[in-house]
Amino acid sequence: MRLFAFLATAALSHAAASAQEALGPEPIYEHDGFGNAQSGELTDLISAARDGKRIRVQYRSENGDFLWNRDCDHVAVEVDKSVTCFVFLIPDTQLSAYGLEFKSPLYYEHQIFRTTGAYSGVKFSVETSKEISRETAQPRAVTWFAH
Repeated sequence: MRLFAFLATAALSHAAASAQEALGPEPIYEHDGFGNAQSGELTDLISAARDGKRIRVQYRSENGDFLWNRDCDHVAVEVDKSVTCFVFLIPDTQLSAYGLEFKSPLYYEHQIFRTTGAYSGVKFSVETSKEISRETAQPRAVTWFAH
């Protein structure tokens, strides 16, 4: 039961952003799926990450229907060239007539976003902790925030 409570709490903290939440603070940097800057300066994002600011990413679902906000659990800067955001323990959900529901059997996902446009995700089974699937180097347009 504690595991379910933890996963439910994690799901709520990583829920899809409402239109109001999506507005939030101004983005510090934005790039397309190939890492080409769309707005802001990469050097500003790198400075914010090095200064220990909380980094958040915002991206659209694969089909473009949802706008997701994720807090980075860990941020890495590669020699003034790129920033990588690691997001851990996202419960695997699906959309139903009643909103987001946990898929069964229950999985969780680790996601990695890079300012180069690369995205990877790995899904693990909650019951066995074994890897279920892996997506690597999928291009993803991302908006970056620093708080």
